[in-house]
Amino acid sequence: MKTIIGNSRLIFDETSMKEFDFVASLVKVDSFIEQSQKLTRANGNSYIYFFASSLDEELFTSTSCWVGREVIGFSPLDLIEDLGLATKDFDRGEIHSFDGPESLNFHELFKLEQEIRDENPFDSTWRVKINVKNNSTFALQFWE
Repeated sequence: MKTIIGNSRLIFDETSMKEFDFVASLVKVDSFIEQSQKLTRANGNSYIYFFASSLDEELFTSTSCWVGREVIGFSPLDLIEDLGLATKDFDRGEIHSFDGPESLNFHELFKLEQEIRDENPFDSTWRVKINVKNNSTFALQFWE
């Protein structure tokens, strides 16, 4: 399903695929947001951004990924960087979203990504939207 996404600001922890620890990265991001007086979560979702398709295993495992949350507000870049985090502003755009099952491990996630890519010519950058407050729903999201 094609969806319009609005302007957004992401606070994220960048990590290598070899050192990937979703929980540790998300705790780091959440702690920063909670301690900041000028930031609040924009929604209940967390995101994992990938910059290559898992179809190319060598490239995929050599790239980094981002674990983060969309926020409302502002924090000085030097403060964000001091804690080993980063920020990225995204413009309004279109994204293709595919709902995943309630429970998903990484093997199943990458298999689903490959099945979606077999039928669609999407950009190499993609993300997983995770909403743990809504029965841990997942969506794989791709740009054209």
